[in-house]
Amino acid sequence: MKQDKIRSTAPSASELVNRARALAPRIASRSTSAEKAASLHEETIEELRDAELFRILQPTSFGGFAMDFESLVRVSSELGKACGSASWVYSVGAFHSWNIGLFPALAQEEVWGSNPNALAASSYIPAGKAMSVPGGVQLSGRWPFASGCNHFEWIILGAKEDGSDQAHLYLVSKSDFKIKKDWNVVGLSATGSNTVVLDDVFVPDHRKISFSDATEGIAPGAEIYGNLYSLPFFAVSSYCLVGPALGMAWGAFDNYVQEIRGREVRSITGVSSKLAEYHAVQMRVSEASGMIDAATELILRDCRDIIATVNVGQTITMEQRARNKRDQALAIHFAKAAVRLIIDGAGAKGLDKDQPIQRAWRDLQAASSHITLSWDVLMPAHGRVILGLEAGIVM
Repeated sequence: MKQDKIRSTAPSASELVNRARALAPRIASRSTSAEKAASLHEETIEELRDAELFRILQPTSFGGFAMDFESLVRVSSELGKACGSASWVYSVGAFHSWNIGLFPALAQEEVWGSNPNALAASSYIPAGKAMSVPGGVQLSGRWPFASGCNHFEWIILGAKEDGSDQAHLYLVSKSDFKIKKDWNVVGLSATGSNTVVLDDVFVPDHRKISFSDATEGIAPGAEIYGNLYSLPFFAVSSYCLVGPALGMAWGAFDNYVQEIRGREVRSITGVSSKLAEYHAVQMRVSEASGMIDAATELILRDCRDIIATVNVGQTITMEQRARNKRDQALAIHFAKAAVRLIIDGAGAKGLDKDQPIQRAWRDLQAASSHITLSWDVLMPAHGRVILGLEAGIVM
């Protein structure tokens, strides 16, 4: 879809949620085949592009909407109800447009100047090598877990130059890397989070930013665009993962309720009874919905809080960062507990790998395995901050 870089009007966040909801049936209809192919269908990516959902955090100077992370969570959660993998790839792609917005203006022009719809995958782990050369670096190595790399035109890679302790993020064109299709997992299979391989690729200086600058909210884009792009990287990076996870939980819940409302069970004596009339089932849906509600409200509150903080010219404190990380871990914990209730109540039907409830259960387990959502890492860090100690991790 061809568009001018700058538009006079932009859709509201509610309109983008409605667009996501309208796409959901078609995306859901492809979820089984996408999972088996270990990659989303290209039609899904194009529908998300055409609905302008990827533009949610893109700078307005390139036709984006530069909304906020609450909006991203709402849209990705809506998509997650239909397909966890589609939501995950969408959400990280949308987040990476915010990340590209942190780079110098010349890099942004290189990405979006001729193609405002361009998207990027990422592998932030400093797994490869960066050797300084005049005007830039030479990148070599293998970077795993690059969700969306099958579909997107760019990738953001982490590396430490010349073996130093200082990490940088680099923008690399798809023409400069190869994809090793090694994503063979039980959950989020359709994300196609394969390994990318680079062999002595030159990356100019204008396509790199200091990871520490991004972490402190002082990357070049903060000066160019202001508040949204001055948010500390780790204070916001995991919202693109939590949003899809919330959607997976709500999707499993909705499917379970729809199934149970009209479902009857027959005893060995031939007597039928409606499952919805069982007290245990009523307790199960009440508890599950409460946990997902609580998870959702925690995350939306935190998203509102951080943007309100920077909008009045204040700095995101370590206490806020630690609390928000705690809440992300809690949200995943609550979502998983809710889906366990649902899968336990689904009976034998819940064992069918093509059932949406079963897929949501697997996808949510995979989502919770991401290091930035780790219960074992985030909860102690928040406890340390409460007790007046250093967090012990980068926030």
